[in-house]
Formats: sequence, C-alpha cells, structure tokens
Amino acid sequence: MENPASPDDNGPPRGSQPAAQAGCEPLIDAKRAGAILDVSATTVKRMAQAGELPAIQIGNRWKFRASWLDNWLNSRVPSQGHPRPPSKIMEVQ
Repeated sequence: MENPASPDDNGPPRGSQPAAQAGCEPLIDAKRAGAILDVSATTVKRMAQAGELPAIQIGNRWKFRASWLDNWLNSRVPSQGHPRPPSKIMEVQ
C-alpha cells in the first residue's frame, strides 16, 4: 500500500491541496470586500455584523466570498428592463 505522504512524493499529501487549488472559492477579508464594494472595511464589518451583507465570522474576523458580494449586489440592482408604466387612477364620481 502506498503512503500518500512518503518522502519520495513530489507534492503535498493527497487531500491537502490549498482551497483555491481544490476548486473552493477563497475567503477574502473585510479590506478586500470593501475594495470590491467601494466602501471602507469598517462599513463592511458593520454591515456584516448587522446581517445586511453575506459573511461568516471566524473568531473576531469577518470573511467574505467575492461571489457572495456579487450576488448581493445583483439582488439590489433594479431591473434593466423597461420601467413600469404608472398605474391609471380612475376617479369615482
């Protein structure tokens, strides 16, 4: 039976790939999330604390994924279609 962590191996043991190489989207910190949203890291942390922004807290640090922020932004962008025509109010006589 082959030992995956043998000294003759030319790489890390199987199953120990960094998250980015294993296909998992990396977590980013509040500073980078703020840069993506064009706000301060303090604002990002406050919004995460309030539950307004998708995030996870690891210890005392807030972590984000760029895709979470993108989805959050897209959910707040008004439709790019035609504006809804104003409803006609009928007068009652």
